[in-house]
Amino acid sequence: MKQRTSAIIIGLILLSGCSTGYKSDGISGGYSETQLSEAVYRISFRGNGYTSLEKASDFTLLRAAEIGLEKGFTHFAVVENNERISTSYDAPDYNCSAIGNNVNCQPHGGGSAKKPRTASIVQYFKGKPPHAAGAVYEAKFVFRSISKKYELNQDAVQ
Repeated sequence: MKQRTSAIIIGLILLSGCSTGYKSDGISGGYSETQLSEAVYRISFRGNGYTSLEKASDFTLLRAAEIGLEKGFTHFAVVENNERISTSYDAPDYNCSAIGNNVNCQPHGGGSAKKPRTASIVQYFKGKPPHAAGAVYEAKFVFRSISKKYELNQDAVQ
């Protein structure tokens, strides 16, 4: 039992110093999506305190491109986009010692973490649309460009 607890603690320590990677949403963040119609999705990305807003935005676009390619779409438009940074606060702990009637307390730990959150409504197309609300992107180009930028495996979707 001790070995299992130690392994879990070591794993959490290793995860705590890294930004959220490109993965499905989990304990340290990631992407998620909800299909709203045949060709419309809401795509979100939740980063941790080490993830930049730029990276969260890029990973939202990357997931949009990936979904489009998986579903046979060539282009997509971001018709609504929300980006924000939430701040969470941890209260400090105190180490206290008593000598006689005197108590001395020192704070340690605590602080804040700024965590990026993005959410986009994405409309997909088979072929470049003549008119679309929002910026129109070529799915394959976005997928390759962002995958290369973050040195991700580009073989996942072709």
